[in-house]
Amino acid sequence: VAYNEARFGRAWHQPTASRRQLESLTAEALLSIYKDRLSKVDDMVVAIVGDIEASEVEQFARRYIGTLPKGGDDTFVDRRLPMPEEVVRREVTVDAGESAVIQLYYEAEMPITPSVSVAADVLKTALNRRVFSAIREGLGASYTAGAGISTTISPRQGYNSTVYATLDPDRFDEIYKAVLAVIDDVATNGLKQEELEQATAIVASDYSKVSNTDLIRTLLNRTYFHDNNLLTPKRRSDEIKRVNSADIKQLASALYNEGGRIEIVRRPPQ
Repeated sequence: VAYNEARFGRAWHQPTASRRQLESLTAEALLSIYKDRLSKVDDMVVAIVGDIEASEVEQFARRYIGTLPKGGDDTFVDRRLPMPEEVVRREVTVDAGESAVIQLYYEAEMPITPSVSVAADVLKTALNRRVFSAIREGLGASYTAGAGISTTISPRQGYNSTVYATLDPDRFDEIYKAVLAVIDDVATNGLKQEELEQATAIVASDYSKVSNTDLIRTLLNRTYFHDNNLLTPKRRSDEIKRVNSADIKQLASALYNEGGRIEIVRRPPQ
């Protein structure tokens, strides 16, 4: 909730209902919401994978999708605010005795391509290990620490990253500086060769195991990408062989060097 308020404000993004909204809900109102979203062909994408005959898919489409009325023409308003250009911090107070948590959020608005997406997977794997090693193992001051990178496809394409650590509240400043030092080093200098090779091998191994979830994600993404720019299982396996340190450094710099960040701090009263 704190992140959403810091990132988007309160005008158009409200992740939780107010008490008044909850108390005014009725069964009829909930049914109306359900019908509005799921009773017409409107903003609907269906993807099916697995051991199924094409004829069965056709019957499913005729009996369900084919019986729904067509929705009206939609209009689109992009209400997504740009990422802040400075550091924005929100502090959340937790009970005394609980661990403190720091979460750092970054964004880079850029086209999503197979090569950059594969570079993001490698960077995520290496950075997650680097943060864990520096904070959890190196300083022994955290229960868990790590990093992640994901994509935003709509309304504008880009990559997002979260870096986090739980920590002893008395060592907050020390850990906070150590986390930033790791991020700054990766953004400025990229990965070490050993890190790159290790992360690439891990990601390549992951890519060799194709699941139904991977296939569904690929099919759903056809809504936004031309087939030539679609990250298929085969294409990502090809791209992992070409990823290099320059690709990683370019993405890391775009994510962590070129804009602001949002900090969410959870800790007991000081």
